[in-house]
Amino acid sequence: MIIGIIAIFGGISIVVVVAYFSFAPISLTENNNRTITESVSPQLKQLFGTIGPVAGAVFLSLLAIGIGYIVMYGLLKGKGWGRTITIILVIIGIGLQVLSAITGPVFIASIVNTDDADASNSLIEGIICSIIGIAISILIQYYLYRRYVKSYFGKTHQQ
Repeated sequence: MIIGIIAIFGGISIVVVVAYFSFAPISLTENNNRTITESVSPQLKQLFGTIGPVAGAVFLSLLAIGIGYIVMYGLLKGKGWGRTITIILVIIGIGLQVLSAITGPVFIASIVNTDDADASNSLIEGIICSIIGIAISILIQYYLYRRYVKSYFGKTHQQ
């Protein structure tokens, strides 16, 4: 039950992250040769430059929500595959969080001025958030391997 609720919040956070990154600035490249795009107005280029990421974000959001609901159903009904998928996703999440903790400070330091106090604060905040995320993922893994949780999902071994 607890893992199902955590999966719901995880799905919501995925939707928020995808929506945030879908509105990143996009530049349309043009060739030096005469093409059809030369006759297209800048407003139309801007419209199509915006529709692509928005459509991609909507598709990925719907996909994440669908997968989240399927996994949530498996977790709430005690299906073994729901536990297995959650374990796999948590392991992937731990790997991504470790990668983010290692590479995040490099990107922050290269983007912002290092003399600024806000840059060092955001660097520390990023590392702390990564550590907290890794700790939560490890707790979820620990919980999923408890004997009574494994028996709920039908994964106990008869001795």
